[in-house]
Amino acid sequence: INRGAARKTASKDEVRVASLKYLHKVRILEPLEWKNADGSQGYRLPPDSVEWEQENLLKELLKPTKVKVRVYMQRCINLMPKDKNNLCDPYIVIELGPQKKNFRKYYKKATTQPKLYMSTDFAAVQVPGHVDLIVSVYDHDPTMGDDLIGRTTIDLEDRWFSAEYQRMRKDALSGKVKMPLERRHLYDRTSKASQGMLEMWVEMYDHKQDSFPSRPENLREPEDEMVELRVVIWECENVAPQDMRTLTSDLYVKCILQGINEDGNAWQEVKKTDVHSRATDGRGSFNWRIVFRWAANKLHQPRLQFQLYDHDMFKSDDSIGEYLMSLAPMVNKVIGDNYEKNLEVNEPPASQLSSNATKWIQMFHPSDLETPKGDVKVQISLMTEERADRSPVGEGRSEPNNYPKLPQPERQIFSIMNPLDSLKFFIGAERLNQVLVLICGAFLILVAGGMLLVFMNDFIAAFISSMISGDSGSTTTSPAATGK
Repeated sequence: INRGAARKTASKDEVRVASLKYLHKVRILEPLEWKNADGSQGYRLPPDSVEWEQENLLKELLKPTKVKVRVYMQRCINLMPKDKNNLCDPYIVIELGPQKKNFRKYYKKATTQPKLYMSTDFAAVQVPGHVDLIVSVYDHDPTMGDDLIGRTTIDLEDRWFSAEYQRMRKDALSGKVKMPLERRHLYDRTSKASQGMLEMWVEMYDHKQDSFPSRPENLREPEDEMVELRVVIWECENVAPQDMRTLTSDLYVKCILQGINEDGNAWQEVKKTDVHSRATDGRGSFNWRIVFRWAANKLHQPRLQFQLYDHDMFKSDDSIGEYLMSLAPMVNKVIGDNYEKNLEVNEPPASQLSSNATKWIQMFHPSDLETPKGDVKVQISLMTEERADRSPVGEGRSEPNNYPKLPQPERQIFSIMNPLDSLKFFIGAERLNQVLVLICGAFLILVAGGMLLVFMNDFIAAFISSMISGDSGSTTTSPAATGK
């Protein structure tokens, strides 16, 4: 509600003086079979309609009720730094109507990711009524005064009068489900940008009807639920040659485990196979095992990305294609339902493989999602840390080499006992044929040149001999002529 001009002619001088909360509802009515006394048509809500049920529920909820409130707080994520060291000393202040609880003495030193794991109860408040729950995070500063980092406000009245919330609350009281964990952004008046997030949830109990638990749930940092992912890269095929001079490729596969960590930041771990040098006919052989181990309950939206590369010695490697798959269904089967309910929020669409499956996957380049760039044969298995420790395996082809046993890949290798194959390994089959043709041509030229030189040498020698013999006959004097 603003004090000042009408909305159509609102000015900058208009001042907000109050807020009005009201409830309105558009209902679908059915005509009555009879007319009203004045002859007009009468209408009513259908007795078996959803609107009828909601109307009765709303009438019940709008009765003044005393409600007890319990607040749980787990941790803060990416708080805005307030100190010179780019950190802060956060603590919590909670307000509910006239009630206020200050946890300044429990402040966390030098962190933007404080772990709280605490709860607090409030005396019963009446709804309908002004029951805004305000949770503020402050930076502890003993000398200059504490600074507000940010706060979040929850209208408990709206929640209490929500039919969906009431159904959820009853299921939680019966033990079927737990109240959902909320990640709430923190804001202050100086900026519209989020100042961090607070992980928390709120429980509300009817003061007369509900059995209020005497003790809150014991909050503590969850233990790591470790899992191990084993990926075997067997081979690849149908890969176009990346070196057009030799019609070969230097192939390797990169595996990237990625997700969102408990601080809300992107996280990844990268591993890769060895290089199949001078792979021909679009085929590469690896027989290489890659092992990842991580805490499944602390990594959201886990995914595994395969990337096929061509290795270059003097420049950056060339990306051939990639493939992305979701690990969430596999992780959920390994560690149970808690993972799916608490961690998998807005899971992005991705391909999926069942655990311990062997499959050919098609690689596509991000710039061309219609043309396959090659196929990679992979085998994936996921298990708990306990099971993995009972059957350990080594990375690559190192020992222990089991489950499955990986043989040496079939590749061309350099050998001085087979020079042609070794030369083919380095320069490619087509270039080798060209070299052999050049060598044969050069050899024939040398042979022809040698034979020509021999012939020319004999010809010249004979010619010189004949010339010498002719000159000697013409200059010699006979004895008879001399005596005369």
